[in-house]
Order: sequence, then C-alpha cells, then structure tokens
Amino acid sequence: MSKRFIGYLLFLFIYFYLAMIFCNYGCYLILYLLFALPFFALAYILLLRRKLLFSWGRMESAVARGENATISVALRNDSFLPTGEVLLNITVTDELMGTVIEEKKSFALAGHQLRTVSFQLCLSHAGIVKVSVDSVRVYEPLGLFRYTIQSEIEPATYTVMPEIVELPSSLWRHNPYAYIGEEEYSKERPGDDPSEMFGTREYRPGDKQNRIHWNLTAKQDELIVKELGLPVDYSTLVLLDMHKTKDETVLNGLFDTAFSVSKALAAEDHPHTLAWLDAENNCALSERIMKPDQVRPLASVVFKAGLSEKDQSVVSAFLTEHDRDRYKNIYYISTDVGENVESVLQISRVDAYVTCVCVSTEGEDADNGEWRIYYVRPDHVAEDLAGKRGNQ
Repeated sequence: MSKRFIGYLLFLFIYFYLAMIFCNYGCYLILYLLFALPFFALAYILLLRRKLLFSWGRMESAVARGENATISVALRNDSFLPTGEVLLNITVTDELMGTVIEEKKSFALAGHQLRTVSFQLCLSHAGIVKVSVDSVRVYEPLGLFRYTIQSEIEPATYTVMPEIVELPSSLWRHNPYAYIGEEEYSKERPGDDPSEMFGTREYRPGDKQNRIHWNLTAKQDELIVKELGLPVDYSTLVLLDMHKTKDETVLNGLFDTAFSVSKALAAEDHPHTLAWLDAENNCALSERIMKPDQVRPLASVVFKAGLSEKDQSVVSAFLTEHDRDRYKNIYYISTDVGENVESVLQISRVDAYVTCVCVSTEGEDADNGEWRIYYVRPDHVAEDLAGKRGNQ
C-alpha cells in the first residue's frame, strides 16, 4: 500500500468524522465523491496498463575516463490518457570493481507522447560499466494505484577508456638476437637480410655495388638496386597482470601505463604480443599488436577478463604455454612488487632483456643490465613514463 493511499484513507476518515458532525447535504456529496475516487483511479490505471513501452535511447559504447556518459531511455505512452508519476529505476554496475549504484528518475507522460529521459553519469575510472533498467513504476494522476513494468531490455555496456598518453619514446631496447629464427618479412620496411628481397628502386649514390639488380638494369638502361628484406620481429612481449585492488587510482594508472607502453612500441614499428590473464578460467589471453590503432579497441577485450587474485599471474600462465626462448624483449606491467616480479626477472638472460613496470607510489628504479625495474606513480603516468628511456 502506497503512502499516498494511506494518506487518502486518513483524510477520508477525518472528513467522514466532520461530515457526521455538520450533517449537511454538501458534506455528504463530497463524502460520496471521496468514496468513489479509488474506483475511478483503479479504472484509470487499468486503462494505462500495458500502454507504456520503453527502450534505450541513442548512446555511445565507449567513453573517455573522467567524462560524463549520457544515459538515455526512450519511453512511449500509447494511451490517450496522461500518466501520473513515472518512476524509472536504473542500476549502474562497475564490472571490474564490483560496485553498484542505483539511480531513480521521476517524470510524467502526456497521452500519446514519446519522450526521451536522459541523465549524466560520471565514469571516474577505466573498465566496463553496465547500465540496466530494473523496473518502471507507473502511477495514475492521483497516485493511489500503480503498476510495475519489469525490464526485458538488455543492459547497456560502456567501455571506459584509459588515458593513453603519447610518449616521446618507448621503453624498447635494441636486442641483436631479436630477429634470429624469424621467417616472416616486413611488407612495409626494407632491411639487410640478403635471403629475402623487399623490392627494387633506382640507384642512389652510396648504394653498394653488390645490391645492383643486373638483369633489370640491362632491360631498363638505368641502374636498379635491390631492397633487401627485414624480418618481422615478434620477439617483444608485454605481460599485463591485473590484480584486485580497492584503489581506483592505482587501477587507472595500471591501464594507462599498459596501453601507453603498447601504443608507443607499435608507433616505433616494434610489433609485439600483449598478454593478460582471464581471471575466471586462469588462462592467458593474448593479441598481436602491429599498429598503434589496434591498441584502443583492445581495451574492452582486456577489461572483460576481470581482475585476478594476488596468487594468480599471467607470467606463469603464458610462459608455460609458449616458447619463452622466442621472446627477447619482455615487459611486465603490474601494481605490486612480489613473487611475480621475481619470477619474471628469472627469465632475463644474455639474449633476453626484461623490463618490469610497477605502478606504485613507492619504490626506486633499478637496472642490472639484462633486467630493469621502473616505478610509475598511478596519478603521474604521463610524467613518469616520459622520463623513462629504452636503449634504442
């Protein structure tokens, strides 16, 4: 029973008492009308029943962290009768942090009206946010009766993008062992591998004589030289550990760091494999990154893997399933220094460099030649990463 109906009964009781005292025709007439009101209200709400439809309005699927997302719900009243109060119950769930926020919006609809109800939601950290309409409560104008529409529409999903900063240089380190054993050659960049020809071009002063293509030179009456192939380097590996934390700032810094490093590597023509852990199935997932524009769309895929426990790590999950000797430049990005960092440092060897990037407010950088540990403050990612240098 609603508060309004209880208020109506209380008012009816008081008025009935007063009508018995004054005993005039006008009081009795009003009393009869008050008795009849619930029946009119009930008939009204029955005519409105199943006449209200709703769906999601136009919304973006991705939004930058810190920006406001516009939540829009389109409602249509197919009845000729106007509604009383319409109460929209919405739940906002952060899939990574597990937090739930409930929102309520109140409005009214005229007869045969189509209306879009919108409100702003500030999304403060990267991840996946699901917005669902739990129910819609419709009251008749007096507010004595209502009916509830249970939602059948699928939740709307937002990907809150990390802040991918432009770095002056990546953390990449030149490794002479990187191309050994690679059998795929670049279609965009020439190199020095005599076993594979990238293409041909006109002779330029300074070109070596042994690169002249004599058959084409004889046919075209001008010097033509060979451009040799460059093996594609797939030996760079980026390992991302996403451990559970209650600190949103640290989690933001982790994602900003990981995707900024990945984009910087791709921008400098360093193809690499980005690997992360599927927390539920405790298995490693990975994606090969060739170009910078592949990084941003990958964020939603990474977020769906969820946050893992402290005793879970992408290091053991990935390297037990893949040939660790293939990777010559390994980057491990995490939020803490512990056993996982120690295990990944054990991979460092004469022909492999390991760089650990820890997103933390405490710690000092360390460099032992074959391995390095860099610390990045979660709220100063752009500044701290810009200060780190690789060995080009």
